[in-house]
Amino acid sequence: SDQALVMPPPWPHIFAMNIIWCLDDVHEANGATRYLPGSHRYQSAEEVPADAIERTVEFEAPAGSFIAMEGRLWHTSGKNVTSNEHRRMMFAYYSSDFIRQQMNWAFTLPAEVQAGMDQKTRALFGLMPAGNTRIGAAMTAL
Repeated sequence: SDQALVMPPPWPHIFAMNIIWCLDDVHEANGATRYLPGSHRYQSAEEVPADAIERTVEFEAPAGSFIAMEGRLWHTSGKNVTSNEHRRMMFAYYSSDFIRQQMNWAFTLPAEVQAGMDQKTRALFGLMPAGNTRIGAAMTAL
Protein backbone atom coordinates (compact mmCIF):
# COMPACT_ATOMS: atom_id res chain seq x y z
CA SER A 1 0.00 0.00 0.00
CA ASP A 2 1.60 3.25 -1.11
CA GLN A 3 -0.82 5.22 1.03
CA ALA A 4 0.52 3.33 4.06
CA LEU A 5 3.95 4.85 3.36
CA VAL A 6 2.75 8.43 3.80
CA MET A 7 -0.26 8.21 6.10
CA PRO A 8 -0.66 6.54 9.50
CA PRO A 9 -3.61 4.16 9.99
CA PRO A 10 -6.51 3.90 10.03
CA TRP A 11 -7.14 4.35 6.30
CA PRO A 12 -10.90 4.89 5.93
CA HIS A 13 -10.56 7.15 2.87
CA ILE A 14 -8.70 7.20 -0.42
CA PHE A 15 -5.96 9.82 -0.26
CA ALA A 16 -3.75 8.54 -3.07
CA MET A 17 -3.90 6.97 -6.54
CA ASN A 18 -1.33 5.15 -8.64
CA ILE A 19 -1.44 5.24 -12.41
CA ILE A 20 0.71 2.74 -14.31
CA TRP A 21 1.18 3.24 -18.05
CA CYS A 22 2.11 0.00 -19.81
CA LEU A 23 4.71 0.75 -22.47
CA ASP A 24 5.03 -2.96 -23.27
CA ASP A 25 2.56 -5.82 -23.01
CA VAL A 26 2.45 -6.75 -19.33
CA HIS A 27 1.71 -10.31 -18.22
CA GLU A 28 2.69 -12.78 -15.52
CA ALA A 29 5.78 -14.15 -17.29
CA ASN A 30 7.38 -10.73 -17.81
CA GLY A 31 6.75 -9.60 -14.25
CA ALA A 32 3.38 -7.88 -14.15
CA THR A 33 2.57 -5.91 -11.00
CA ARG A 34 0.77 -8.17 -8.53
CA TYR A 35 -1.94 -7.02 -6.13
CA LEU A 36 -3.84 -8.42 -3.17
CA PRO A 37 -7.57 -8.46 -4.03
CA GLY A 38 -9.72 -6.65 -1.48
CA SER A 39 -6.73 -5.11 0.31
CA HIS A 40 -7.99 -1.59 -0.41
CA ARG A 41 -10.48 -2.20 2.41
CA TYR A 42 -7.79 -2.79 5.07
CA GLN A 43 -7.69 -0.15 7.79
CA SER A 44 -4.15 -1.01 8.97
CA ALA A 45 -1.13 -3.16 8.09
CA GLU A 46 -2.14 -5.64 10.80
CA GLU A 47 -4.98 -6.79 8.52
CA VAL A 48 -2.58 -7.99 5.81
CA PRO A 49 -2.64 -11.81 5.99
CA ALA A 50 0.58 -13.74 6.59
CA ASP A 51 0.18 -15.48 3.22
CA ALA A 52 -0.47 -12.23 1.32
CA ILE A 53 2.16 -12.93 -1.36
CA GLU A 54 0.56 -16.28 -2.22
CA ARG A 55 -2.84 -14.57 -2.56
CA THR A 56 -1.71 -11.91 -5.04
CA VAL A 57 -2.79 -11.89 -8.67
CA GLU A 58 -1.26 -10.03 -11.58
CA PHE A 59 -2.50 -7.04 -13.51
CA GLU A 60 -2.24 -8.00 -17.18
CA ALA A 61 -2.60 -5.39 -19.92
CA PRO A 62 -1.52 -4.76 -23.51
CA ALA A 63 0.98 -2.04 -24.37
CA GLY A 64 -0.72 1.36 -24.45
CA SER A 65 -3.03 0.55 -21.54
CA PHE A 66 -2.95 2.07 -18.11
CA ILE A 67 -3.77 0.61 -14.73
CA ALA A 68 -5.36 2.81 -12.07
CA MET A 69 -5.27 1.63 -8.50
CA GLU A 70 -6.13 3.45 -5.34
CA GLY A 71 -3.34 4.05 -2.87
CA ARG A 72 -4.60 1.62 -0.23
CA LEU A 73 -4.26 -1.42 -2.52
CA TRP A 74 -1.41 -3.68 -1.43
CA HIS A 75 0.78 -4.61 -4.38
CA THR A 76 4.26 -5.76 -5.35
CA SER A 77 6.43 -6.28 -8.40
CA GLY A 78 6.33 -9.51 -10.32
CA LYS A 79 9.47 -11.25 -11.56
CA ASN A 80 10.39 -11.22 -15.24
CA VAL A 81 11.24 -14.85 -16.04
CA THR A 82 11.47 -14.30 -19.80
CA SER A 83 14.79 -14.10 -21.61
CA ASN A 84 13.72 -11.67 -24.32
CA GLU A 85 10.84 -9.49 -23.09
CA HIS A 86 10.82 -6.12 -21.42
CA ARG A 87 8.18 -4.87 -19.02
CA ARG A 88 8.55 -1.13 -19.32
CA MET A 89 6.03 0.85 -17.33
CA MET A 90 5.70 4.46 -16.18
CA PHE A 91 4.33 5.15 -12.72
CA ALA A 92 2.63 8.28 -11.42
CA TYR A 93 1.56 8.72 -7.82
CA TYR A 94 -1.11 11.26 -6.97
CA SER A 95 -2.09 12.22 -3.46
CA SER A 96 -4.35 14.69 -1.70
CA ASP A 97 -2.78 18.10 -1.34
CA PHE A 98 -2.23 17.78 2.40
CA ILE A 99 -0.09 14.63 2.05
CA ARG A 100 3.58 14.87 1.17
CA GLN A 101 4.56 12.67 -1.76
CA GLN A 102 6.64 9.56 -1.13
CA MET A 103 9.77 11.45 -2.17
CA ASN A 104 10.53 14.27 0.23
CA TRP A 105 12.03 16.78 -2.20
CA ALA A 106 12.84 19.26 0.57
CA PHE A 107 15.48 16.81 1.83
CA THR A 108 16.61 15.19 -1.43
CA LEU A 109 17.00 18.16 -3.79
CA PRO A 110 20.23 20.09 -3.22
CA ALA A 111 19.72 23.58 -1.78
CA GLU A 112 21.26 25.19 -4.87
CA VAL A 113 18.72 23.43 -7.11
CA GLN A 114 15.84 24.54 -4.89
CA ALA A 115 17.16 28.11 -4.85
CA GLY A 116 16.99 28.25 -8.64
CA MET A 117 13.31 27.23 -8.85
CA ASP A 118 10.51 29.67 -9.51
CA GLN A 119 7.45 29.74 -7.23
CA LYS A 120 5.34 27.44 -9.41
CA THR A 121 8.06 24.79 -9.63
CA ARG A 122 8.66 25.01 -5.87
CA ALA A 123 4.93 24.45 -5.29
CA LEU A 124 4.86 21.45 -7.66
CA PHE A 125 7.73 19.87 -5.71
CA GLY A 126 6.01 20.50 -2.37
CA LEU A 127 8.64 23.00 -1.25
CA MET A 128 6.11 25.61 -0.10
CA PRO A 129 4.52 23.87 2.91
CA ALA A 130 2.00 26.61 3.72
CA GLY A 131 1.07 27.04 0.07
CA ASN A 132 0.52 23.33 -0.49
CA THR A 133 -1.99 22.81 2.29
CA ARG A 134 -5.39 24.03 3.30
CA ILE A 135 -4.03 24.88 6.74
CA GLY A 136 -2.05 27.89 7.88
CA ALA A 137 -2.05 30.11 4.83
CA ALA A 138 -4.17 31.16 1.92
CA MET A 139 -3.54 29.38 -1.36
CA THR A 140 -1.70 31.56 -3.82
CA ALA A 141 -2.48 31.69 -7.52
CA LEU A 142 0.36 30.07 -9.42
